[in-house]
Amino acid sequence: MQSLIARFSSNRMVREYLNDYYIPAAQRYAELRDKHNALTKRLARWKQDVNARFSSLRIEQIRIEGLKGEELMGTQPMQVQIGVLPGGMKPEELLVQLVAGPGDGNGFTDTPDVVDMARTEESTADRLVYACAYSPSRSGPHVYGVRVLPVTPGLASPLETRLVLWG
Repeated sequence: MQSLIARFSSNRMVREYLNDYYIPAAQRYAELRDKHNALTKRLARWKQDVNARFSSLRIEQIRIEGLKGEELMGTQPMQVQIGVLPGGMKPEELLVQLVAGPGDGNGFTDTPDVVDMARTEESTADRLVYACAYSPSRSGPHVYGVRVLPVTPGLASPLETRLVLWG
């Protein structure tokens, strides 16, 4: 009982809420209000514009090495490369990620790993190439996907726009 009290006390709960939620929310509010709402205004303009530009984005091809058939098995490493046709998006506005984790063929059965993919020297203005290496931290069957998200400095999260292109 004595060891559980520290984990379930109201003091701990208030401290965690303060540090994990209230202080970050207050800091974000101050950041958005700074300089007469400059960041808020810039993000609003960008979000209006990015919807149309993101719809012009296309995934050209995905190349994966290190699979057994269609599945990633065990902890064997795999190499992933994706070709992206940016359309109206700027390269610095794109976050490309590999999402991989334990799965049953229909979806993830546990929290997946998310690996940022790096733009390679093979990229041109009309075709961006991203690559990464991935070694599962857990054994067993895995499922995977590659996603492209629009980003800009000042977003609270890359998922804030709710725009995602999966490949």
